[in-house]
Amino acid sequence: MKILVTGRAGYIGSHVVKALGEKGFEVLVVDNLSKGHKEAVLYGKLVVADLQDKETLDAIFREFKPDAVMHFAAFIEVAESVKEPLKYYRNNTVNTMKLIDEVGFDKSFSFIYSKRPGTIAASLPDDVNQTVKKQRLAVIQDKLNENTEKISRSMIGSIQKVLVEGHSKKGSTLSGRTENMRTTHFQGNEDSIGQIVSVKITEGFINSLQGELI
Repeated sequence: MKILVTGRAGYIGSHVVKALGEKGFEVLVVDNLSKGHKEAVLYGKLVVADLQDKETLDAIFREFKPDAVMHFAAFIEVAESVKEPLKYYRNNTVNTMKLIDEVGFDKSFSFIYSKRPGTIAASLPDDVNQTVKKQRLAVIQDKLNENTEKISRSMIGSIQKVLVEGHSKKGSTLSGRTENMRTTHFQGNEDSIGQIVSVKITEGFINSLQGELI
């Protein structure tokens, strides 16, 4: 399995890639080395590049064809982020959005920042109001929803292997998940629960697929 890791030359990324390398995964690292160190790259191939460089990113994805992408290329110094907010916005937000476009990410555990009592950051001023925070979160979630719907619609007409989990919430159909974790609803016998069945996808939505049991 091929895994592309961004920001691998940093502390967290280096440990993740070490674990991946020891498990035998084929790893390609993309890092501009602005915060990391070349010496920290103990596994996989290192490509020194910036996520802002779309031409290089296109070439990397075209040639390496990763099965998964792990993104760690974020700046984390709180004090510096207060002094240079645009620098952090460009790297942490703009570059992440570019990567989402490049990869086609469709799922994310994303949330609004809140102060953690007992941390250094908790004593620093929070000069971003709640409305702006919600607007910024909506940008990434709207893009993810757009990608989700695009992928779902591209699956219409295809035959998917579905692990049947049980009855749907409405109870009139069965529900399961495809190999790419799309929730799929279809008519079927409850004897199929716990089994992998073939389903032809007839409709695609943001949150689910509709299909027919084959």
